[in-house]
Amino acid sequence: MSDIMTGSDQRLARQKNMEMIFNLLKDKDLSSSEMATQMGLSKTALTKIMKEMLDANYVFYNESDVIEERRGRRKQYFTLNPNMGMFLFVNFIYQHIEVILYDLTGKEIKRLTKPTQGVSEDLILPNLISEVIHLVQAYQTDSRVLMNVLIAAPGKVDKKKNVFKQSNMYKALESSELAQTLHEQLNVPVYLKNDINLALHGYMKKHDEKQSNTLMIYMGDSVGGAVYTNGSILEGDHGYAAEFGLMKTFDEKGNLTTIESLCSMKSLYRKLNLSEVSELKGLAQRYDLTLSSALDKLSQHMAQLMHNFYQIFDFEHMCIAGDIEVIRDFFLPKLDNKLGLYDLENREIKIDFERDIESLMILGAKDLLQSQAFQTLIDKRKDKMVHYDNI
Repeated sequence: MSDIMTGSDQRLARQKNMEMIFNLLKDKDLSSSEMATQMGLSKTALTKIMKEMLDANYVFYNESDVIEERRGRRKQYFTLNPNMGMFLFVNFIYQHIEVILYDLTGKEIKRLTKPTQGVSEDLILPNLISEVIHLVQAYQTDSRVLMNVLIAAPGKVDKKKNVFKQSNMYKALESSELAQTLHEQLNVPVYLKNDINLALHGYMKKHDEKQSNTLMIYMGDSVGGAVYTNGSILEGDHGYAAEFGLMKTFDEKGNLTTIESLCSMKSLYRKLNLSEVSELKGLAQRYDLTLSSALDKLSQHMAQLMHNFYQIFDFEHMCIAGDIEVIRDFFLPKLDNKLGLYDLENREIKIDFERDIESLMILGAKDLLQSQAFQTLIDKRKDKMVHYDNI
């Protein structure tokens, strides 16, 4: 078999290398030698690719303030051109919607926060569409165009129709044509994601845990969940395969109920007659017996849930997200104790707490949108790829 690369092989290799360069530069500026080392390419091969990216205005040079001793000149770095595109994230959160516009480097251009409490269900989506269109028009130029949009919300996603099939928090979203309308108005791809799946993607990105099976449990006004296994997030047919808040279980009296009614922070606040997280923190600092009793019951249900998922996914990491983080030192020993009932206390399961679930969603959205934007730029270059004998 011949080892000679065909023109098609060379173009494919160049596309893959260009994708690697985009992903390297999205985290920090790098010199050509640094990129060549990380990619395992010769400097000559990298120079050819970088020339093409420079000619396309995808990247440009930056000079460091540091003088290289060996060459006696300032070190040069490549950086992404922020004006080559934009992407947009729309996040449906409790009582408000966040709309964030980014440039190609992931730098925030503009953020809008749209309260939804007290707004008529009939007006939420029309108002949002109008705001999004005006926002994009205000910042779009001939070269810096919108490349894609991602919408996140709690609930089911109909992947075939690209609509939210069910959303208890935002009924206006259910089977709405929001994605289709934005696609037609903005002429870009519009993606839908379950919010906790997106948060787990952000968590994996933040901690660089792409090799470990991971379970995320969100404890807020509702209970959400997501599972990362075999190298990807388990979404299922409806985009929320691990949303176990609505799973049926039994309370301590034997009554049939749901995980959400037993494990949400909303239910904990109601049991303790609290209205805000600072009160919860105060009870923990005083080692309040009522809180201790409530957490005993909560940790029992959580341990049972972890046991059930462990039997299926054999996860190594677990992230518990939400306001429960403020009393982690009070809650975690109780959870460890209950895990002993299921022979999980000695398993090598790393348990993390993350309070700011919205930041994880944003991190996940930026990573997905930016990667897709890079792919769009690479696809535009396919027909313009220059043939080289060696790469």
